[in-house]
Amino acid sequence: MSRRYQIYIWKKAPFLRLVLPLICGIILQHYCSFSFLSVITILLTFGSLFLSFHLFKDFYKFKTSFLRGIILSGLIAALGMLLTYQKDISNNQNWYGNKNDSTSTFIVWINEPPVEKAKSYKALVRVESISVKDSGQKAIGEFILYFSKDSLSEKLNYGDRILLNKPLQLIKNSGNPGGFDYAQYLAFQQVHHQVYLKKNEWVLLKGNKASIFKSALFNTREYVIRTIENYIVGANQSGLAKALLIGYRVDLEKDLVQAYSNAGVVHLIAISGLHMALIYGLLFWIAMKIPYLKKSIVIRTLTILLCLWFFAFLTGAPPSVMRAAVMFSFIAAGSLFKKNSSVFNSLAISAFVLLCFDPYILWNVGFQLSYLAVLGIVILQKPVYNWFYF
Repeated sequence: MSRRYQIYIWKKAPFLRLVLPLICGIILQHYCSFSFLSVITILLTFGSLFLSFHLFKDFYKFKTSFLRGIILSGLIAALGMLLTYQKDISNNQNWYGNKNDSTSTFIVWINEPPVEKAKSYKALVRVESISVKDSGQKAIGEFILYFSKDSLSEKLNYGDRILLNKPLQLIKNSGNPGGFDYAQYLAFQQVHHQVYLKKNEWVLLKGNKASIFKSALFNTREYVIRTIENYIVGANQSGLAKALLIGYRVDLEKDLVQAYSNAGVVHLIAISGLHMALIYGLLFWIAMKIPYLKKSIVIRTLTILLCLWFFAFLTGAPPSVMRAAVMFSFIAAGSLFKKNSSVFNSLAISAFVLLCFDPYILWNVGFQLSYLAVLGIVILQKPVYNWFYF
């Protein structure tokens, strides 16, 4: 029996050699907090060393390939440090937190539809400008607003502009030892403050900052929610259907979620890659029934991917869905060029893209479990399959 040539995992999945140093750079920057000058210096140093290898002759390039790989890893790690520095909004001089004091006046706009709570309406708002000592200036950043329930606050919607003059409060944890670190969770999303507003503490301004794309997303989600409520009777039943179909978990009872959590099946009420696979298959089946799309593989692929990404954003773009959307995008792009890539490489490149977009997603439990689950399936599927004979 001939001896098989074993290909190492980093040969099958070359992007693993890029995503691992990127993760190291993100972690290093988060915990060590290097200055911008230090990060740029490290980046330029590794970049210069890497480019200098192109001046060598082919013989020396081959002899020093291992060293070039180490320098490339350092360059990618430095890129991770730079991305993490840029994503940390507190490093931006226009962040409202760097200009805020007890007398600041804010003009903000609602960045998503308000969510009704027991005694208030909760809304994530984006800062448009800040006025300190009668000096108005542009500012960026997001924080959470809680509106007391009244006839005006219940009509608030996405894109509405608000004027408020009340000191912001830092988001704090409940104080329970070992409890969920809510403040850190929001800090990774660049949200650090909150404030509760009564009826006379804010003013609704003229104008609207709503974007066409996000308005289409929210209107579509609202239509789906109303349709589910019309056809599925019962608060728990309709709430469960919303969570399963579009990832809308606002109407789920806390006791029901806790029951699923205690049973270890809370992942069943979360949108995941399985949903994306089913939708991808359904869209592909529908596209093959349409003559024009059936003949043109490029138009068919683009149409499917547009629908897939629209659904991803419709669900709120959780990490598991974004991972699946990026993976399917690269798989579909590969099919256009008749290229079949490794599953490990698809996972690595999807993680690389997501981490470049948001380095702090690395600490998201959904991101971690999503990739660990897929890796577990891919690694263990064949050994477990070989236990049985069919």
